[in-house]
Amino acid sequence: MPFLAIIAAALSGASAVAGGIAQKRALDQQAKVKQRQAEQREMEASEAIRRERRQNKELQAQSLARRAKSGVGLTSGSSLLVAAEEASRLELNVLDFARQAETERQGLIYESKSLKHQGSVAMSTGILKGAGSLFSAAASSGAFSGSDVGESVSAVGESVSTMAAPTTKSSNLASLVDRIGNY
Repeated sequence: MPFLAIIAAALSGASAVAGGIAQKRALDQQAKVKQRQAEQREMEASEAIRRERRQNKELQAQSLARRAKSGVGLTSGSSLLVAAEEASRLELNVLDFARQAETERQGLIYESKSLKHQGSVAMSTGILKGAGSLFSAAASSGAFSGSDVGESVSAVGESVSTMAAPTTKSSNLASLVDRIGNY
């Protein structure tokens, strides 16, 4: 009967590890999507800023043409002040847009990094749950008695690290069952 408990624990442990790995992969994929969105946002913002500055130059040229047509002197006095104020206001709008776009991009990058971290935590949690299942079964079956404790812990630890490999295979599970069966 203890042998069946150990097999059940091994399956539960393998399932926990596989679940953690799958969750990490899913979160890593979501992180890649967020990273691509950040890159896309940066490209869109650069293009929008380029277009806005071109439009601003056209507006300034139209304003200059209107002032020239009305006979206002273009090289001194209030006409220069108006032109400078207009240019400053238009560029301030562009810089405000650039700041907003950069804030959005940084938010997407932060989300990407957060998802990657969550994936690492999920995988570690799966590995720890798997190890916990194995240790619990081994302890309840009496595998940890006397001088065999060190050897048992070592065998279970090796088995857990084998299971934690991203390519968990049935041969890893068979090896785990064989090792636990020896104790």
